[in-house]
Amino acid sequence: MADQNAEERVSLRIKQWAKQYGHGAGKALARAVSGRFGEEMSEQWASGIIAGAPLRLKHLDAVAELLGVPPGDLIRRNGDHYLEVIPSEMAFLAHLRTLPNAVRQHLSIALDYIFAFQSQALEAQKTTVDRRTKGARLLRLQEKSRAAAPPIRDPDRLLDTYEALARARK
Repeated sequence: MADQNAEERVSLRIKQWAKQYGHGAGKALARAVSGRFGEEMSEQWASGIIAGAPLRLKHLDAVAELLGVPPGDLIRRNGDHYLEVIPSEMAFLAHLRTLPNAVRQHLSIALDYIFAFQSQALEAQKTTVDRRTKGARLLRLQEKSRAAAPPIRDPDRLLDTYEALARARK
């Protein structure tokens, strides 16, 4: 993968897209490129591109648009962390670059704090949801077990009993 040239990387990314897209990928590719530059592309042409035939540079924008990525993303080397920025990110960067270095550094620290705090909050929320889900599941299991046998007080034993009953039913 490291020794690939740009043409091979584009071809590989188109193949990966076609595999995910599934049936009709060739038709979608031909439709996306057709009409540009006065050319009509056939499904046979698209099948060739998907199979690994080289894509002409003039078709790169249309293919990238179809795949939902910037054109540079189709040719970038694997491991390159550079990605093209979207217009809202460009506006943010333009504003950011007008600020003095000290303000930029403080803003960067504040953003790091906000994202770290957000990650902690999301993790705490997930833990709470998981705990509530387990509690509700245990209550349902206890209700089911009351009808069949005396209540089981130990949650782990209750889960083991329920899982054993579920395996026995299969």
